[in-house]
Amino acid sequence: MSAAAALLLGLGVFRGGQAVLGLSSHADVLAGELWDSDAYMRLVRLEALLDGGEWWQQAVARSNAPLGETLHWARPLDLLLLLGALPLAPWLGLKPALFAWGATLSPLLGIACLSLTAWQARRWLPGAAQPPLLILFGLQPALAATFSVGRPDHHALLLLALAAGLAVLQGLALRPCRRAGAGRGAGPCRVDQ
Repeated sequence: MSAAAALLLGLGVFRGGQAVLGLSSHADVLAGELWDSDAYMRLVRLEALLDGGEWWQQAVARSNAPLGETLHWARPLDLLLLLGALPLAPWLGLKPALFAWGATLSPLLGIACLSLTAWQARRWLPGAAQPPLLILFGLQPALAATFSVGRPDHHALLLLALAAGLAVLQGLALRPCRRAGAGRGAGPCRVDQ
């Protein structure tokens, strides 16, 4: 099986698993619902930011009023949500654009993570071992939930960052050694060299 066919198979299984999960979940994205309260809170925090809030402000005044609630989330996912929602805002309006992009961002991050995993597998695994890996990726309930529609959550971005970090480490492990006296193609470098 070619690498492209393995990737398409993995994507099909991944999206199929998400469809089954979507049918059994309580979130009806087409009716305007998100996965859980964290998903709503993420978008409420972005709305507050766009309404004149400060970038570094972690408290949400509307939660636990009148004291507010301090959230532990960092802003990288917020930045991705803003970068996707702001171009849609002139056509949809700000709140619908945030909802639409928030509902679709995690599945897109999942597709990127699966694609990166497939690319990494091509470098380490023989061709026959790649499709089972990608099928297993698509069948993991925890991954299907993390990358599901209607769940703008930082765990999806963290898993993509983990896959990217592993790809960098893999690239470093496979690069030829560049020490003094070693010829071109001298093989991988060892840590003790």
